[in-house]
Amino acid sequence: MATLKQRTITSMIWSVSDRLGMQVILAITSVILARLLLPAEIGTFSMLSIFNAVGQTMIDSGFGLALINKKELTEADKSSVFFFNLIISLLFALTLTISAPLIANFFDQPTLKPITRVIAIGQIIIALGLVHSNLFTKELKFNFLLRINLISVVFSSLVGIGMAYFGLGIWSLVGQLLSRYVINTALTWYYSPWRPSLKFSMTSLKSMFPFGSRILVSGLLKEIFNNIYITFIGRFFTPAELGFYSKANVIETAATKATSTSLTNVTFSALSPYQDDNKLLRQAYRKTTKLSHFLHLPLMIWLVIVAETLIPLLLGYRWTPSVPFFQLFCVIGLFYPLQVLNLNILKIKGKTKTYLHLQILKKSLTIIAILISYQWGIIGLLYGQLVLAIFSVYLYSYFSNLLITYGFFEQLKDIFPHFLTSLLMGTLLVFLKPHFIENNLLIIIFQGTTALIVYFGINLIIKSPELFELRLILDNQIKKIITYIEKRNL
Repeated sequence: MATLKQRTITSMIWSVSDRLGMQVILAITSVILARLLLPAEIGTFSMLSIFNAVGQTMIDSGFGLALINKKELTEADKSSVFFFNLIISLLFALTLTISAPLIANFFDQPTLKPITRVIAIGQIIIALGLVHSNLFTKELKFNFLLRINLISVVFSSLVGIGMAYFGLGIWSLVGQLLSRYVINTALTWYYSPWRPSLKFSMTSLKSMFPFGSRILVSGLLKEIFNNIYITFIGRFFTPAELGFYSKANVIETAATKATSTSLTNVTFSALSPYQDDNKLLRQAYRKTTKLSHFLHLPLMIWLVIVAETLIPLLLGYRWTPSVPFFQLFCVIGLFYPLQVLNLNILKIKGKTKTYLHLQILKKSLTIIAILISYQWGIIGLLYGQLVLAIFSVYLYSYFSNLLITYGFFEQLKDIFPHFLTSLLMGTLLVFLKPHFIENNLLIIIFQGTTALIVYFGINLIIKSPELFELRLILDNQIKKIITYIEKRNL
């Protein structure tokens, strides 16, 4: 258990650092680009997000997680998945290229025709490095992924900002995306010792197909419906309105999904070998749930409170219409980690059929929510997402209770103390709003400092176990860094 705990925590730190680092850089880049580009330009580019997301999911074909989940991998397994991914990427890129005029006509944006064809090339580039990344994840080598992702994000961000500065408009977003794919794939090949061999085995693919195919279908459903709101808004609202919506979503994502995605990668990789030990899984998930919400809940509540100051400070006053969108995204984001953790239990236990059925059910409910809520505009669509998020947590946790006896009410009981202390912190911030300060940056600094003092002060007084767990983790990592530096200097 000690070994598992140590591996999981170490891997989580690398993975969280990777995701947080990427999201912070992307958020900073997004802020700079928002000041250089118009909301309509960003909104127009967002219309293609669904095709990019679906393409990446199809190319991976569900075999990425199958490689990670399989206990014994052969060279035939890895090479077969590599060439299969490449074939799918070529077919998808060709389909996207042919469909470019139809996509441009659907959104009534002629600019999308050449952009779609350029983005199609990126799908092939992605396929070349997928297996290498999956192997890094399987082996818990998140330090390599951290290095690769941060380098690619930094350089691609510089490309995008540079192009925007020189007036290339929407094409700066295309340049940022494509350069990131190129750099990421190149670095993946550079750091990974594995190279594909001319071994293609249908037997290998068939052995992983039952697991991979269900993950593929559920992944496609997830990406289609994750982007269905953007597609719907892009079709029936103005590009500027879509720009406000998508920018609010991007900034909130930097705070929410970074940690949650890391939890998915780490817990799935570290705990998959122990899928038959329900007691261990339950203990690990309770600890993960408590610690993740200890950090997640106060951040979301703080962002809701400071949004009216934060958005104009980051993006400029022309982006003020996105403030209510951002606040609602943060409220929805409160429930995101629980959705991720509960779904991950299904994947670890190999219940991909149940996972798929749940995804289909949720997507059906998403369509119903859109049809009911769109008449109240984008705000109505967001309230529909909120109701759906709450219901999804209840639904997913029902199966967690069946599998490892960790159900909805026990999960709420575990995170309630952190919700209560976060709410208390948020209430105090509302009353302590510094009306005597006019500078937005100084207001954010004041509210951020106050939030940290109040939240961690309360947890220190009540002797929160998660606070001491966090301190222990940080102390151990600092010691490891010091030891590593000392060894390098000897």
